[in-house]
Amino acid sequence: MFVLLVIFSLSTVSAKPLETNAPEAPVVASPAATNAYTMRAGFPATKPNGSYFSSPTVVDLFKDGSPEILSADATGCIWGHNIYGQVLPGFPWMTGGACSNTPRVNGSLVVADINQDGLLEIVVGTRGKGTSVGQRGKVIVYQRNGAILSGWPKEMDWAYITNGNFPEVVHVAVADIIGDGKLEVVATTTNEAGSNTNFAPNVYAWSANGTILNGYPRSADKGSGIWGHPALADIDNNGYSEILVGRDEIYFYRYNSDGNQYPGWPIRTYTHVNQTTWNVHDYLEFTRSGPAVADLDGDGSYEIIAAGKVRTPDGLPDNNYDPQIASAVIVTEPNGTRRAGWTDAKRAGAPLDVNFTPNNPIVVADLDGDGIKEFVVTFDDGTIRAYRENGVQMWSFFYAQEPVAGAPTRKVFGSEVTIADVTGDRKIDIVFGTYSFDRVYAGIVGLYALDARTGTLHSGFPLSLPNEGPSNDNTAGSQKGIQAAPTIADIDNNCYVEILAHSRAGNIYVWETPGRNLPELMPWPMSRQDLQRTAWVKNPAPEAPRQQVYAPEQLQGGDYKAYLPITRTGCDF
Repeated sequence: MFVLLVIFSLSTVSAKPLETNAPEAPVVASPAATNAYTMRAGFPATKPNGSYFSSPTVVDLFKDGSPEILSADATGCIWGHNIYGQVLPGFPWMTGGACSNTPRVNGSLVVADINQDGLLEIVVGTRGKGTSVGQRGKVIVYQRNGAILSGWPKEMDWAYITNGNFPEVVHVAVADIIGDGKLEVVATTTNEAGSNTNFAPNVYAWSANGTILNGYPRSADKGSGIWGHPALADIDNNGYSEILVGRDEIYFYRYNSDGNQYPGWPIRTYTHVNQTTWNVHDYLEFTRSGPAVADLDGDGSYEIIAAGKVRTPDGLPDNNYDPQIASAVIVTEPNGTRRAGWTDAKRAGAPLDVNFTPNNPIVVADLDGDGIKEFVVTFDDGTIRAYRENGVQMWSFFYAQEPVAGAPTRKVFGSEVTIADVTGDRKIDIVFGTYSFDRVYAGIVGLYALDARTGTLHSGFPLSLPNEGPSNDNTAGSQKGIQAAPTIADIDNNCYVEILAHSRAGNIYVWETPGRNLPELMPWPMSRQDLQRTAWVKNPAPEAPRQQVYAPEQLQGGDYKAYLPITRTGCDF
């Protein structure tokens, strides 16, 4: 069927610059025809339940040249579809024993050959349904036939939280973090200190056989929980990755192979490096954060980028209720010092709401083709913004603006973006979804594509989401739309990419696009950049070409050992 295309004129929707160094970003026509984005036959698939931050995972599980579409939902079920929208035999895999009223899966699936048997495994984290042993959140490793790998699942600890939250594994990722040439499983959890302890272990690392690594799990000194992602990257080029993560507090952490902090870490994240008095100056808190690591300026040294909430002290002695006044992003060098141009964190505006907020994810790519990487942030003030490595803002797109001049701001948030050419002009685009958080905007959420160089909305976008429900749907749990990052992949091997999204209403959408299936046009095609969810943009090896093409049956190599059905040879025509 065809998707209803919502086309806005120059006078109704624009990107809203909120800083003096941000250029105005009007809507312009894309090179692609406005009727190019049609729903693929067989979609939307309606078998899954809703998704929080779990994106579609496109992978060739069986190495037969035909990729599968996997995604997890809010009832803890993992679904598998073929490229025609049909549920695959053996699915769903039920982490909670059923597909209704069972603990959710919050984050995206990880796919990798963690035990080096030549076959792929699927790693997932779940929420708990109680605080007793056996009821807490777990990390499960599935074999590709749906059987659980020996040594798994692993259950998280519990720190007697008194706020009513159930223990939950929020996100998982894999990398070689001890330098043994093998992949370890990393998980972040919501565990935070309760009334009986200050120790709240919430950063875990296991070997492939489920053995906990020496020094793990780790707790913050303040006992704060984690609701965001880790980033895994070999920042100091010693052959294994570190774990970088923020918590629900002012500190940002960098762990090594044995769970210890590097010298100078954790870093305190006041918004200004010279205004550092507690209970006086504003600070960044990483309740929901999606940090990334990349060599932004091409000098061979990696930078760390993280965004979070800006809180201002309220003057109360216990300091437990500092209000959120904004969001902001910082960039540091490997030693934790602020990069030049980032002495003062770059701020967005006040949050549209404090519930169901984005993970403030960081996404990195060379947006304008000048050889220097930039990055994009989803903020909770209704904007998506792009920054240069020196702190200059490139553009800001105000996705929460009403299409009617003078109307109030729409109460919607944006997903993590993905970056690929979807218009067919061989220039990369910013692709993301919006979702309703107050239950009254389910009818106007959509899928967006912006020009990566200017932040302008492409003609033909946003694409509507026909199965999300009416705008007057005010029932509980009706925050509809796309909260998880879209995925860009050529699922039918025709050299043109599709856009896949798993929505809050429980639909998997797949749109055809004129974008070409070429690796240089897909620098960030999925949530957290790769199937291992590392959010690490690796520098190419000195002897390797800058861009490499992998056939579906080939190993990606390096730390990852995962099959990539997303780019292939023969599509450059």
